[in-house]
Amino acid sequence: MIVLPSDFVGKYAITQKYNSNDIEVLIEENEEQIIYELLGVELGNDLLTNLGSLTSNLQFIYDPFAVNYIPKCGLDTILVKSDGIKVMLLNILTGHYYLPQYGTATSEDKVKLKPEGGSLINDDYTNNYKLYNRGIYTFRAIQKYIKENEDTYPTFEGVDKQTAWLI
Repeated sequence: MIVLPSDFVGKYAITQKYNSNDIEVLIEENEEQIIYELLGVELGNDLLTNLGSLTSNLQFIYDPFAVNYIPKCGLDTILVKSDGIKVMLLNILTGHYYLPQYGTATSEDKVKLKPEGGSLINDDYTNNYKLYNRGIYTFRAIQKYIKENEDTYPTFEGVDKQTAWLI
């Protein structure tokens, strides 16, 4: 396990009806799946089974990094920045935790469902989807790095993920 319930502090703090069992279930149900989506099953298993002694190639993508690339088409340099796998997971898992607590979209704005017809969703919603999207930016940065170095990661079979407007 990469993320622990005790990691949910600061901006990742679960404040609404906090239940450590809920957090453990959230991690158990999603962490491995996210890693497999990120890297594919084989490379994901390599990472998960060797967390204490990662190869230098796996350690590089596990840790935060920033790399510049010059595209082959001659465009300007591209910055690829990763916050690291643990922070990526915290961001995505926090978004997943709060997902069931929000209402449905309307033509006016996002609302919480209430018998009186609802009220505008609070800033927590915006902050949580920003956290989720920040996790996806790191997810995509790691995959971009791997794709640019495909000979180093021959077992990579990750899938694409997109940011969310509504989680």
